[in-house]
Amino acid sequence: MNARAWLHLAALLAPLAAALLLAWVVFQGELLETPWRAPALAAPGVIAAQLVAWWRWPALERRAVAGEGAWLTGLGMAALTHVLFGVLLVVALMIAAGPRAYFGESGAWSVVGQIVFFMLASLGATGWLSFPLTAGLAQAIAALRRKELSRDTR
Repeated sequence: MNARAWLHLAALLAPLAAALLLAWVVFQGELLETPWRAPALAAPGVIAAQLVAWWRWPALERRAVAGEGAWLTGLGMAALTHVLFGVLLVVALMIAAGPRAYFGESGAWSVVGQIVFFMLASLGATGWLSFPLTAGLAQAIAALRRKELSRDTR
């Protein structure tokens, strides 16, 4: 499997694992009665991670070509994923409830506060682990890509 495929596989499995663990802790025994909760919680994280992996792949490839470390790119990817998670979760909630019901008596500006809330909740729940893991993953992916590029030039 090539470096980009490994990146996207990690962008699928990491948020899925985080959501399953969080759902297990929060919902405990109810999780088996309503198994849709974990995938519903995981979907915004998986989509956010996939989008960030797609968007930041050129930066990882540049680091690989230059022979530089990619851990800083990985930290940026983790930060972008958490921000995008907040946005996507609010959009998902808005779609599920319907815009009229979602906004209720509050205005559209309350969405910004909700995005910040969910982003901070995401950082608090998994950020302590996602930042170092994503930095290490980016470093490993760049090294793997460097090996792939060196094989292609032979």
